[in-house]
Amino acid sequence: LYFLCGLALSATILTGLILWTVGRPRGTSFGHRLVERLTIGVAGGMLNGFLVTIVKVPSLIATLGTASIAGGAAFMLTGGVAYVGRFDPRFQARLAVSETVTRPNFQDLLPGLIIDPPGGGPLVGTDQNPRTGRGGNPFLSPFTSWNYDASLEYYFSRAGFASLSLFHRSLNGFIQTDTYRFTDPTLGVVQISGPVNSGKGRINGAEFQFQSFFDFDWLPDWAHGFGVQANVTYLKARTQQPNGVPGQLEYFPITDPFNGVSRWNYNLAAFYERGGLSTRLSFNGRSSFAVTRQYRGDDIYTETAHPADRLDLSINYNVMRNLTIFGDWTNITRSPFRQDFSSARAGAPRAEYVRYLRYDESTLSLGIRFNFGG
Repeated sequence: LYFLCGLALSATILTGLILWTVGRPRGTSFGHRLVERLTIGVAGGMLNGFLVTIVKVPSLIATLGTASIAGGAAFMLTGGVAYVGRFDPRFQARLAVSETVTRPNFQDLLPGLIIDPPGGGPLVGTDQNPRTGRGGNPFLSPFTSWNYDASLEYYFSRAGFASLSLFHRSLNGFIQTDTYRFTDPTLGVVQISGPVNSGKGRINGAEFQFQSFFDFDWLPDWAHGFGVQANVTYLKARTQQPNGVPGQLEYFPITDPFNGVSRWNYNLAAFYERGGLSTRLSFNGRSSFAVTRQYRGDDIYTETAHPADRLDLSINYNVMRNLTIFGDWTNITRSPFRQDFSSARAGAPRAEYVRYLRYDESTLSLGIRFNFGG
């Protein structure tokens, strides 16, 4: 009741301010300018408060969106007087709100169950060495997401720009892989992995991008071919998942054994393109991500992956119009991919071990490309 009364009173005040401002001739008096500013402020404040408290939009994104809407409203309401700020043509601001519905893919819906052959070692089919399997889930539901995006881009040259993007996702029923155990009369303890709908979830993130050629007037002509590209992304993704207590859910990082959701992703590339020569040196990597979280009786079993950074080099030179010499060197640093598991049974201190290491190949190739075209 208090909320509705406050909302009605605010709407009444806002309506009066708008009618007073629009109904009077355009003026430059202090009182007229004050009422114009109050009108925009009250409208923007009400909208911002509604988005933050009722719709649950993150405050930063709500404020950015409200400020942009208020700026446009002020421009129309006041006729574009000098105190209303306008973007430089080199800047572009983008705001977007959308809702998406994502259906499960066909493979995740398959009802079949595949039991793997028994592994080595003693006590197969027990808690210490369960049989394993995987399958689909025909009871999966589509998951929904409300998406809020805000970005600012700055184009400082013909081939250079910098941008900052902020985004928020409000999820419900996100599909991710889960693992559970049951006891079969014949096989014993069986551990099954498959897709499930989680509870509610949220993803908050930011991305910064930069690209430019070194086409500055004070540099010699041959140096204008140098350039750089960079981007870094921060992502905090959590969904409601079982916490080991029947019927209870708790926010945990999204687990994905195939792709993973890292908090930090980064890419950096330096290149040179001039006079038929094209080279590119690129470095990319990301931070650790959660693979699985399992409750095994008195044990919370987790696995964490540590992706390998990667450095690649590519060189191309056009000897003539139809002939190109190229060379590629991939995975120069040969950093390994590592996955650890952690376990703590019966109240013992948590222990962490390396589950496996993977060394991806490094390749070096040289070649010639040519064509018979004109």
